[in-house]
Amino acid sequence: MFMETNEKIILAPTDFSEICENAINHGAALAKLIDAKLYLLHVFNSDSKSYVKKEGLSLSKLEEKLGKVATEISSKFGIEVVPLVREGSLFDTIEETTKELNSLLVVLGTHGKTGIQHLTGSYALKVVTSSPSPVIVFQQKSIEGFNNIVFPVSDTMEVRQKVNWAIGIAKLFDSKVHLFRITGNTDESEKKIHVISNQIKESFQKHGVAYVEKLADKSGGFADQVLYYANANNADLIMIITQKNEFVPTFFLGPWDEKMIFNQSQIPVMCINPRELSTYFYK
Repeated sequence: MFMETNEKIILAPTDFSEICENAINHGAALAKLIDAKLYLLHVFNSDSKSYVKKEGLSLSKLEEKLGKVATEISSKFGIEVVPLVREGSLFDTIEETTKELNSLLVVLGTHGKTGIQHLTGSYALKVVTSSPSPVIVFQQKSIEGFNNIVFPVSDTMEVRQKVNWAIGIAKLFDSKVHLFRITGNTDESEKKIHVISNQIKESFQKHGVAYVEKLADKSGGFADQVLYYANANNADLIMIITQKNEFVPTFFLGPWDEKMIFNQSQIPVMCINPRELSTYFYK
């Protein structure tokens, strides 16, 4: 279960697109389950200013519009929803707000085409990599809970930081976690993967989380195999760890991550930037 020590907050940036609306709805449903507040954030930047000017509106009208959305979501889900308009850089402001609120997670709609800011492609990736909290990226597809979670397992130690989130979400939705394990290129790599996988399974067993394990083929790209397996098994969520840049103190998303996030099946993807210590939120 989620820890009760701190106020739980889910942050949902929005550019008023249908894709962001989808993310907001999923964030609200999750907030209701864990008794969290939902903050709707619109960053008033150059795109917003152009939109306001073009439509003959004002900042107060934009705030009114966000307030109306907040009221509708609050009434629909029976949760506390807080509208928040802040001026500044899109990425910096989302990052700063996430830190200030100590948000449990961020829900982000991407590939929006009708919104003000169009959180698409590289823009969405930058939001993901700058976030101090995990980000669940949604596309247009709507889901009914996270019933099947695909959990790729590689030979990086950071992969274990996904365990806490997988356990928490699985216990909320009575989910089955699908461990999709990469095949090592060397005996040493395979041994390391085996150890990591066993540690993950021990944690799942300890907390009563149902899981299955699938070994990837040696031939073929790992990302393609993960997505094929996720689609074939009706996955509702894929969990990934972003990669740490060895030369710059930040995180980046390579082709593997991008293929996951913008998958054609529109399966939501939870992105976690590794930390020195992972945050536990279950008992």
